[in-house]
Amino acid sequence: RVRASVVGQNLPGVSVAAGAGGEILWAEGFGFADLEARTPVTPEHRFRIGTASTVLTAAAAGLLLEEGRLRLEEPIQTYVPEYPRKQWPVTMRHLMGHVAGLRDDGGDEAPLLARHCTRPVDAVPFFAELPLPFPPGARFRASSYGWILVSAAIEDAAEEPFLAFLEKRVFSPLAMRDTVPDSAPPDANRAVSYFPRFAADPRYGPERLREVDYSCYAGASAFVSTASDLVRFGLA
Repeated sequence: RVRASVVGQNLPGVSVAAGAGGEILWAEGFGFADLEARTPVTPEHRFRIGTASTVLTAAAAGLLLEEGRLRLEEPIQTYVPEYPRKQWPVTMRHLMGHVAGLRDDGGDEAPLLARHCTRPVDAVPFFAELPLPFPPGARFRASSYGWILVSAAIEDAAEEPFLAFLEKRVFSPLAMRDTVPDSAPPDANRAVSYFPRFAADPRYGPERLREVDYSCYAGASAFVSTASDLVRFGLA
């Protein structure tokens, strides 16, 4: 089925893992991690996981919620005063549910991809002044900006750098050794990123993604990982 999917969708490569009872039972790579070099995908190859990063970030927020160091009903300015108050209050619950009304980032051509951020709060000035198009809670609107604010709130509540907190409290305890920031130095186990050449349709072939910097996205989409590490997270 995986091989048929790779061929049918004209995908460069796919990594698959399955687990049960706290163990990885199967992990295998299909296709190529680098088309030009003809490097086969292995279970050790790290891929960009995009907005699946928010699930890992939510776990970090959950730890702080359990410890009483973070509260869902607090206005976001309690933790991120750099984000100005809007015409309606915006809470952590709004942001984590994608109902805060924040705009999205513009996808592959987003301006933040051309910036470098050391901390999540460094990205806030680039969207801080955008007005909310509707009252928080009125409707769903996915927003990477919202999860950048969540990441900044986690850093403030944890009183330590966001990435260090994720490593210490989420990745390390679950033996997720291959889950690292996208900004980490590339190595032989990093899969090349591709996107559909035309009309978002992979049938027309893949194109190598231009050089981008995901550091400003923090917990919104700034992690790379393996299929096995994500299964470990799911099992835990």
